[in-house]
Amino acid sequence: MNNFKSFNTKSDEHDATFIKGYKRLFTNTTLELISYLIISIVAIALIYKYSRDSNGTVTCDNYIFNTYVYIILSFAIMSMIFIGLEKSFIIDYIKKAPGTLFIICFIILCVVRYLLLLYIKSTDTITANIIWLIGIVIVGFTAVIMTIFVSDVSLKLLSNSSDILFVLGFYSIAILIIFGLIMNYIPYLHTINWNLYGVILIYSYIVALIVGSIYITDKGKLMHFIKNMMFLSIIIFIVIIALNHINLIEKAGKCGKSNDLIAPDYPSETFNFIYMLRRLIFEIFFLPSIKI
Repeated sequence: MNNFKSFNTKSDEHDATFIKGYKRLFTNTTLELISYLIISIVAIALIYKYSRDSNGTVTCDNYIFNTYVYIILSFAIMSMIFIGLEKSFIIDYIKKAPGTLFIICFIILCVVRYLLLLYIKSTDTITANIIWLIGIVIVGFTAVIMTIFVSDVSLKLLSNSSDILFVLGFYSIAILIIFGLIMNYIPYLHTINWNLYGVILIYSYIVALIVGSIYITDKGKLMHFIKNMMFLSIIIFIVIIALNHINLIEKAGKCGKSNDLIAPDYPSETFNFIYMLRRLIFEIFFLPSIKI
C-alpha cells in the first residue's frame, strides 16, 4: 500500500513538473520562439535566393552577405533551442541529472561536434547543410548543458527578466548585422590591426577576472564586476566579427579563382565562426559566474 502511495506521489510530482514546464513554455516563450522562427525563415529565403545562380549551383557572388546570413540563421536556431529547453519541463529533468552524467554527455557532444567540424566540408551541398544543421543543434544543446553546469545565476546578470536569453540572442544578431555593415562601408577599418587589439582585450579580461575573483568578496560588488566583464566580452565579440569580416573579404576575392577555394562552402565557413565563438560565449562569458 505504501509503495502504491509512493508511486502515486511520484506520478503526481511528474505531472506537476510537466504541467509547470508546459505552461512556462507556452505562456512566456511562444512569442520569442516565433520571432526567431521568422528570422530563420527570412534567412533561409535569402540564402536560397542569393547563394545560387540560375542553374542552382552555389555561387561565389555575394560571398560575404551569404556567410553573414548563414551566421544569423545559426544564431536564430541556437537561440530557439536555448530558449525552448531553458523554459520547458525538459530543463527540470536535466537539472536533476547526476553530475557525472552531465560531464559524460557534455564530453560526448563536444567530440561529436569536433567530428562534424572535420567532416562538414563536402562537395555535396545538401550533405554539407545537413551536417551544418546537426552541428548547430549540438552547439545549442551543449550551450544549455554548459549554462546549467556553471550556474543559473549567469542567465540573470544583465536583467531581472526571465527573457534574458531572448534579449541576448537579439543583441548578438543586432551587433553582428550593425558592425558587419560598418565594416563593409568603412574600408579604413580593414587596415586596423584587430589581432593585436583582440589579444590585448583577452589578456586584459583574464587578468581582470583573476584579480577580481581574488579581491572582490562582497556578492553585490561581485555582481557589478561580472556585468562589467560581460560588457568587455561584447567588445571582444565585436573584434572577432571584425577579424572574421576581413577573412571573408580575402576569401571572397579568392573564391572561384584559387585552387584552395574553387567553390564557396558557406556551411563550413559559418560553422568555423560559430565554433570560434564557443570559447568566448561559454568559457569567457559564463566563467565569472562560477564564483557566485
